[in-house]
Amino acid sequence: MSRKSESIDAQSGTFGIELALVNQVKGLAAGLFGKASIYPSKKQNSFTIPYDALLDGGENEGYVFVTNDNQTVKKVKVQLGAIQKDKIAVTGGLENASSVIISGSAYLTDGSKIKVIK
Repeated sequence: MSRKSESIDAQSGTFGIELALVNQVKGLAAGLFGKASIYPSKKQNSFTIPYDALLDGGENEGYVFVTNDNQTVKKVKVQLGAIQKDKIAVTGGLENASSVIISGSAYLTDGSKIKVIK
């Protein structure tokens, strides 16, 4: 996955993504649309987060905001696994985090002050 949409499509409940193909396929041209099913290559121990919690991402990694003190956020790199309808598996990178910010990430920067609402 080389890029994902900023938010979910309200009508379809899906996210738009761009895939970078490793092997070129004859007959495909830039700008074509398609449908893909994404399956992880192997089962890993992981947990899922809402897709909206994920910031910029690449093929197997992305970023999320975490907090350990419920007052400030820190941007951390995470390793990604399987993508589901509205969530994504995180397979690494959150070992030292106590909480993941799952809402409002687009409005935060590293070190932003927050107020946790339960």
